[in-house]
Amino acid sequence: MIENLINEIKKVEDYVWDRVQSDYILNNHGSFLFKVFNYDELILKIEEKIKVKNLPEVFKQYTINRWYNFACSIVIQSYLENHQRVRGEENRKSLTKDIFIDDKPFDFKITYAFKNISTKMFVRNLDDPTELIIKYYKGGGKQRMHTEPKLFMVFANQNDHTVHQWQMKREFDVIEKFLKHYLDNTTKSDYLSNKEFSIGDSNHTIKMADLFYIIKKEDKRFGIFFEWKNNIPKKQVFEIK
Repeated sequence: MIENLINEIKKVEDYVWDRVQSDYILNNHGSFLFKVFNYDELILKIEEKIKVKNLPEVFKQYTINRWYNFACSIVIQSYLENHQRVRGEENRKSLTKDIFIDDKPFDFKITYAFKNISTKMFVRNLDDPTELIIKYYKGGGKQRMHTEPKLFMVFANQNDHTVHQWQMKREFDVIEKFLKHYLDNTTKSDYLSNKEFSIGDSNHTIKMADLFYIIKKEDKRFGIFFEWKNNIPKKQVFEIK
């Protein structure tokens, strides 16, 4: 199934958001995408829905984007679950758990660098991601935010972090090699733990979290991950070949 899905993912030609990702009306009409694993079938269903429900044309690209994210997540999480340290959460509808690493639960988030952070902050967080981890927790918003353990996978272009690196998400050979290296080399590492932050007058505590990067630099790819001790990260960098 995974190889077939990879071939279908490769058929996606563009990825453009022209409205917020959490458009609830379009989300509801596009809920069928979670049961589709063939790109051509997806397009047929999208066009049928546009016709039957008289939806705006933007629904097509919006739903393709959501399907792309969904399909890529299935492939990437399968690589994690293939490692002996990892098992998947049996309840696929869980909102706070996707995987367990050494029996520790994590909500696995695949994301990108924030466009609105400065280059200075982006570079600073390549050495210590604590600030960025907190920002991602806050970025979930009040409705979706939880402080349960999270694992963040971040794709970025080192020369311009503001460019959305959607195509990196399907560089599956690179991703698979990185995840194996990360899991093989963090067996003795701790995590960022019991880190406090606030949103307005509300105080919160991150129970446990980690973040790693796959960085694009011209035609090369680099992995950055961290070994944690007492909430102090030790940066590890390697070229993914």
